[in-house]
Amino acid sequence: MPSADIILEFVNSQKLFVVLQEISGKFPAKGHYQADNLEVTCHTSHIMTKKLMLDFFKDVYFDSSMPTNTLLLVDSWSSWKDKSAIDSVTPPSHSCETMIIPPGCTGNIQVLDVDIFNEFKRVIKYITGQLQFDRPDYKINRRDETLKMLSAVYRQICHPKLQPWAQYAWSASGYNIVRPPGFSTPAELLFPNNVAADCSSTGCNETSFIKCLYCDNLLCIDHFLVKEVHDC
Repeated sequence: MPSADIILEFVNSQKLFVVLQEISGKFPAKGHYQADNLEVTCHTSHIMTKKLMLDFFKDVYFDSSMPTNTLLLVDSWSSWKDKSAIDSVTPPSHSCETMIIPPGCTGNIQVLDVDIFNEFKRVIKYITGQLQFDRPDYKINRRDETLKMLSAVYRQICHPKLQPWAQYAWSASGYNIVRPPGFSTPAELLFPNNVAADCSSTGCNETSFIKCLYCDNLLCIDHFLVKEVHDC
């Protein structure tokens, strides 16, 4: 599966590009869960296509919230090398240079693969485990529930407290970026040792399992995800 690194800090103005597999190649008439930090599309397969790549550039990479002069580090998937296709959707006000990681090297020097994806998946695993324990009937594999999970986790991952961790990922990939002297991972900040307490939501008697990085509230699974997607 092709992937890309944007050489930027994680900030909430950046959207996460999500491609869901739909048998018909389109969403049902009722639509899908909407979140301001997700750009959601679908395809009949889980395989990336050139059209999806161009959608990524148009809807996310060249969004007005993004810098206008960028360097994009990508793997060796053939469509990333199609400069004319990328140029066809590049706004006149933007400049984008791509650099291709040699085949077989992605796992060593592609920042998302080196550390970011692992930590993202670790947080997802923690939350999924809590759902299985507290809400076993919750269908996390359904379309809207999946999108809610991605939105909630991505919002937390983008918190400024995690910038040293993101910086470390670049350093660990071998780039000339100073390794932070100390940092905490997303899982360490979201699930501290003292996280199990009374949920901070008014009138809730459930036990908390996660700490919001924005408001420092301790939240149960219902008030982080199931009954409402926590957004502060």
